[in-house]
Amino acid sequence: MFNKQYDAAIAGGGTAAVLHACALAAQGRKVIILADSTSLMHEFGLSRLPLHAAVQLAARYPIVKEWIELLKAYDAIKDERIEPVFAQLLADVFVQSYGVDVLFEVIPMEIIRGDDEAGEIEGVVFASREGFQFIACKSIVDCTEQAILLRGLLNEKQLDLSSVATLWTLTCLEQERLESAEELTINAANNRYEIRLSPSYWEGELNIAIAACSDNIENGKEIGFISALEELIVQIKEQAHCGVGSLIHVSERAWSTPSFLLEQKADSPITIAKGAWVASHDYSLVGIGCWTEAGHHYLNEICVSDKGGAALFFLIKGAMEAAEVSKR
Repeated sequence: MFNKQYDAAIAGGGTAAVLHACALAAQGRKVIILADSTSLMHEFGLSRLPLHAAVQLAARYPIVKEWIELLKAYDAIKDERIEPVFAQLLADVFVQSYGVDVLFEVIPMEIIRGDDEAGEIEGVVFASREGFQFIACKSIVDCTEQAILLRGLLNEKQLDLSSVATLWTLTCLEQERLESAEELTINAANNRYEIRLSPSYWEGELNIAIAACSDNIENGKEIGFISALEELIVQIKEQAHCGVGSLIHVSERAWSTPSFLLEQKADSPITIAKGAWVASHDYSLVGIGCWTEAGHHYLNEICVSDKGGAALFFLIKGAMEAAEVSKR
């Protein structure tokens, strides 16, 4: 695989990365995804993006429509709820249908250019279990949550940590049927938790979407969240109007709102900024993420418990816009 010459290498394995990769492949480009996890699009189901929002995007973008239709064909959507494991499994099917190659559990490290820093892109170096490796490509798209490849090319402004939310999803047994979503705010272990209980795709289960907010960003990470989990579950059971049974699953972290904002740098090759994406003048280097100024403003206007779905909507729209513009 590494002997291939790719038209584009996509860093990141989230929803924006997958849909952008498939959009480029539909244009006839040879594409590879460098995913930093063991699965693709894990945040799609966990974010609880409302189906009506996804349908709105599907009406505008054929790639999104195909994705939603694939989910429906395999019964991965029920009563506007998406089954996250189905979504991850079908993401593999989706990229394969477009001939997109995928490498899992790799971390992009460095953009390689010819001659000098302003030369044409020749490829990207990434870290894997086998050590550092190289993929030859003509263009690079950074869809990573931390903008791994772009941060050195742009100025970085740190944001107020109190505005950062880390999103998690729990699954509990349902003691009595919850007909509509219920929202709670709970303070535990020096954190504020915005919580939304909603019916699960599976009968007899509850989805509990949690946004952890704290002045200490460490509290939102896995160790901080797990240490507060027991107290959190006790309070949820006490305050919820529906019957919350035993905790049966703690998801991986669904997503975090960015703790930094990327801004223009005088000598940066990144010269175009639009919505959820930025790009060089020749589109050989593109970045798609909520760490843009537009993303920061957009997420600031959304209530905490809705940030996951709103961010996903914003990222999908940006991924599709960037693919359309780059083919011109």
